[in-house]
Amino acid sequence: MLESKKNMRRVLILIILVSILSADALAQIRVNDIQFENTTFNFGTINFNNGLVHANFTFRNNSTIPFKIREIDADCGCTVPEWPEDPILPGDKAVIRATFDPDNFAGEMTKKLHVIGNFQNAMTIPLYIKGIIREPLSANSPYVPGQFGYLRFVEQILPFGSVVQGKTYKKQLHVVNDYARPLQLRQITRKPEYLNVEIITAEIQPGDTGLLEVVLNTSGISDLGRVNGLVVLETNDIFYKIKSFEAVFEVKQNFEKLSKRQLKKAPKLKLSSNNLDMGIIKQGAKKRKILTVKNEGKTTLELLKIESDCTCAIIEKKKNSVEPGEEIELTVQFDSILKTGEQHKYIYIYSNDPLNPKVEILVHTFVRE
Repeated sequence: MLESKKNMRRVLILIILVSILSADALAQIRVNDIQFENTTFNFGTINFNNGLVHANFTFRNNSTIPFKIREIDADCGCTVPEWPEDPILPGDKAVIRATFDPDNFAGEMTKKLHVIGNFQNAMTIPLYIKGIIREPLSANSPYVPGQFGYLRFVEQILPFGSVVQGKTYKKQLHVVNDYARPLQLRQITRKPEYLNVEIITAEIQPGDTGLLEVVLNTSGISDLGRVNGLVVLETNDIFYKIKSFEAVFEVKQNFEKLSKRQLKKAPKLKLSSNNLDMGIIKQGAKKRKILTVKNEGKTTLELLKIESDCTCAIIEKKKNSVEPGEEIELTVQFDSILKTGEQHKYIYIYSNDPLNPKVEILVHTFVRE
């Protein structure tokens, strides 16, 4: 009989705890009540093959409500976050741990984490991991020999950044020989027309660094936004003869030649909102919202391109041209199939508005299973 009463008491306590946690999970706290000791972790200067870097972000819940971390999004697969599964009670401290893999990176590095929780006045708290990764040229032991062949690019992705139509840009790419004998960069077998790739160092001596010169000519590029150009080379690497890298850049229109008079008469894009909250969506469902675009300029506004970082978030438009003073509707659709939890997606509108040629729209929602 006594044992039965004890069991009933345990069940009652469990029910009460579950009820408290469920109620707290629905409550929302102010983002300022979560106080981090430091939102930026700087690992200083390291070699790219130093191994994993661990960053700890300690914080305290200064609110009167339990703080629940729903998810932490990293802007790169090189960074893996870990966080407490249970709610952090008022007054308690906790730690978010992030593991960064510096392999195959070089130069100054900044990686961002987005802490998503039960906030009432913000979407996320940003955390940053920063530092400098020594390029293989100055590292003590730049590569694991033979891991991907003995000829290795310092950068697999060659970033040109933001470029303007009609201009030319130049960058250099270093190649390291980790073999005991000379190796050769023989020929370029594939590249886009807008890239000119010159092999400066055809034969690279053991332990030395060769050079490629890459010239980007944007005159023939009509597209706007992000572009990835694949370059393929043939070498005499004993393991991997075919090498490749990508030139990555974002194309913008060139408005430099517009006169002051033309700028005054230019189209002007006015968006009804840059932040769309879709609310709570059941997994597998689609939800739509309407945005309006108005041309407050004096000449025709052209919606040249719409780009999204996810096929789940798209914009449907009935026309591309908006006359002065005219306002049109855009339908923004979010498809929650295969999604769960907090979602943050970006849509970009490129237009011929010289003062605002790229407009960013944040689409956020919570997908319930």
